[in-house]
Amino acid sequence: MKTIAAVSIFLFSFAGAASAADLPTAKSAPLAPTPALAASDWTGVYGGLFGGYALGTADVTPTGFLASPLGAYPVKLDPRGGFAGADVGYNYQTSGGFVFGGVGDWAWADLTGKTCVDVNGCSGAPDDSYGHGKVEWLATLRAKAGFAPTNALFVYATGGVAFAGTNAYDNNVTGPYGMSADATHTGWTVGAGLDYKLTSSIFLEAEYLYADLGKQTYTYSIASGSGLSGYDLTTDIDLKLNLFKAGVGVKF
Repeated sequence: MKTIAAVSIFLFSFAGAASAADLPTAKSAPLAPTPALAASDWTGVYGGLFGGYALGTADVTPTGFLASPLGAYPVKLDPRGGFAGADVGYNYQTSGGFVFGGVGDWAWADLTGKTCVDVNGCSGAPDDSYGHGKVEWLATLRAKAGFAPTNALFVYATGGVAFAGTNAYDNNVTGPYGMSADATHTGWTVGAGLDYKLTSSIFLEAEYLYADLGKQTYTYSIASGSGLSGYDLTTDIDLKLNLFKAGVGVKF
């Protein structure tokens, strides 16, 4: 009887050990898969916010009464400053990874420049005459075409039409009187950029644009007390800008 009992205890112990060996341990349990970027492409509508810095040139050529008989001379402004705005667009990605689309954007801008326009030069006196230029807003409508080597990265070229709302102002043109004019420039723009996904729907964007905003005629107004009141006071301004942008977007 003692022998049978010992054998029984041994068999139960062996069976229990075998069953325990079949149970997964903490070390052998499979690890949870690491979350990965969703395998979605760039097809879809998107929108975003961006900001940036711009610098450029504005060539100012006097025309009309300013050129003759007054003899005003051409000058150059170097507008520069910041801008911020929003964009909305659509992309379509082919099975080969090529991406085509379009985008429109609008930005508030504060690009300013000034230069001396006093025939006697500017010495820092309160009555020195300066020409001031300001870009107050920017907008573009563009096509985009590029390649997505991965679901996370899209590199592209872009081009289209560009617009800018501007103001030109000269102080102390005749004594204390200054003249001012507003205008809207229309031209073209080309550039390149890249988008990088943080998630399947949120991405970062970086872009460079060169904008040739063309030549626009400015017709100035001046106070009635000025000796130039009522005359044809005009200039032609040729505006070009370099735009550096960065932002964040959401693909819907």
